[in-house]
Amino acid sequence: MATVKFHLKKKYQPGTKPKQLRTDEVTIIALFSEGRAFRFEITTQWKIVPKHWDNKSQQVKSTFRGHYEINAYLQEFKLNLLKLYRDNQKLPFDKFKALAQEKPSEEKKTLFIALDKFLKQYEAEKDSKTLGKYNVMAKQLRAYNEINSIDFHNLDHNFYDKFKTHLYEIPNPNYTGSGLTLLDGDTNTYHITDGGTTIGLFDDTVYKYIVNLKTFLAWSEKRGHQVNHSYKGWEIIERHYEPITLDLDELERLENFDFTIESVKEYCRKGAEVGRVARACDIARDYLVFECRTGQRISDIKRFDLKDYSDFKWTFAPRKGNRLSSKIQTVYFKGYCAPALNILAKYNWKMPVVSEQKINDNIKTACKVAGINQEIITYRWAQNKRIKISGPKFEFMSTHCGRRSFVTIALQHMPYKIVKDLAGIESWATLKHYEGSSDPQNIEDALDKVPTNKNVMRKAN
Repeated sequence: MATVKFHLKKKYQPGTKPKQLRTDEVTIIALFSEGRAFRFEITTQWKIVPKHWDNKSQQVKSTFRGHYEINAYLQEFKLNLLKLYRDNQKLPFDKFKALAQEKPSEEKKTLFIALDKFLKQYEAEKDSKTLGKYNVMAKQLRAYNEINSIDFHNLDHNFYDKFKTHLYEIPNPNYTGSGLTLLDGDTNTYHITDGGTTIGLFDDTVYKYIVNLKTFLAWSEKRGHQVNHSYKGWEIIERHYEPITLDLDELERLENFDFTIESVKEYCRKGAEVGRVARACDIARDYLVFECRTGQRISDIKRFDLKDYSDFKWTFAPRKGNRLSSKIQTVYFKGYCAPALNILAKYNWKMPVVSEQKINDNIKTACKVAGINQEIITYRWAQNKRIKISGPKFEFMSTHCGRRSFVTIALQHMPYKIVKDLAGIESWATLKHYEGSSDPQNIEDALDKVPTNKNVMRKAN
């Protein structure tokens, strides 16, 4: 019967009597046996300080912080070696030994070769925005590897802690030149100032990197790479923030605003071509309003085709990434959604071709010119730091606000199911994520509609 046992290589300090355990790391060795005649050793990828090794159980002691990851690896190593033996019992023993001791090819064992393959596949299947997120994650993983060499087997909880620390130390590109200063009278809330502590990446960004890394590791595991299973237990902190949206009054104000040379010239930089700025604001406003009125993604709005329009309905297959959805979406240009039809007619049924980045930049200018300047206060987290972010509303506006505004406004007048279908949202969780606060007037109107027996009400003393 074949067996696999583990021991440490040269665990004692040489020349010591009585023998003393070494204080440095030594390699864990696997001993394969088939009867007394057929035995050989295989070097595993793990090393351990001998005091953390349990000879009796042939595994790392539970008092060692990384015991779970190493013991899981050893168990998997043992099972794979025994399976290899069962699948090759007809081989002469010397040939099986050579097969078992054969080092995996660089392609199989190297994390970054697998990462390049993963990115190449995603380049073919995903949109450029999604691919960009994984490329940034890969860049940070390579930067970390320059400091601490990594491979699939050592991506354990210790790596998770260190990689997070590495990410938190990266300067936040949105706040270059700014710093964090504690608010007066508060020991844990900071605000952004011209000086102070350097602003690193926020929790949202750090945990997105971790989520994307976990996606890559799951992809690699499915393709036969020996991935350390501990990645499945890495904690992901998700914080819910109130989405920033337009209310109906702001939407109508923006919708009816006339972007002329006179209205925008005071907001233009010196030397800017005012007529072009006015035109850019007009187009950006129309894209945002179209989103607010229909709930559709800007990528699909750009693809509007008159062939898909009939009888005040736009029926199309939404595109996410490089793939068309199997679900057909219908936009009804009636009631609240009707003004979006005027925008299409304005551009002769073909929306202007503008990059999403430029639309986002111009939306901020358009909202500023139109007076969407309510003071906004929101909070973000970076490790244990609570960061207050404030400013006029136009600074927070982007194309993402359009779809959220549609959901927030529509939910105050329509059932959840209808809003979900109109926006083409697949899950209830996503719908809740898009939902913002109710309009105060709608709250008051709803309270007035609740039947109340006024005879039982008492006046306050």
